[in-house]
This record gives sequence, structure tokens and C-alpha cells, in this order.
Amino acid sequence: MVWKASDGGASTFQQAVATAGTDIPQRYDWDSREAAVETIRGRLSPTIETLETSRIEKGTTYEISTNQTVATSWATANCPAAQKPNIGTKRNMR
Repeated sequence: MVWKASDGGASTFQQAVATAGTDIPQRYDWDSREAAVETIRGRLSPTIETLETSRIEKGTTYEISTNQTVATSWATANCPAAQKPNIGTKRNMR
């Protein structure tokens, strides 16, 4: 999974992603990848909610969504050939 946040919230979000995914490879095998994705989304949800409204009083909002192009490129380069994922369509985190 590759996520993109724009502007000043990017470093906060990048740190949250790194933390959320720390134990995922040890806890989930390939066949359980959908559960792994849901775990990461659940862990990121509070950070996403906070970031999306964190600067609203200054007229700034953040929209956090899946970057499908980057996700597809990463999957092509990193997933086993026999197990290429069906990444599907771009989805908003919510």
C-alpha cells in the first residue's frame, strides 16, 4: 500500500504509515493480505481524521487517498509474479 498526503501533513502521515505497518509482514501471510490492509487502515484512521481537519480554521484541509499509480508500480516491482495483486480502482480511505 502506498499513500500520499500533500502539504505539511505529509511527514505526520508518513510517520503514521511507517508505524502502522511495522509488524504487518510478521502477522499476515500473502493469503491474508486483505486483512493486513484493513488492519493498516484501522490503525491510520485516527491520524487521517485528525489531519483532514487539523488546519480547517486556517482554510486548509487535507484529503488522503490511495495513489493508484504508485501502488500499481510498487506491486509490479515487488509482488511475486505468480501472486500479482488485483489492486482494483482508486479508493478514498473513507
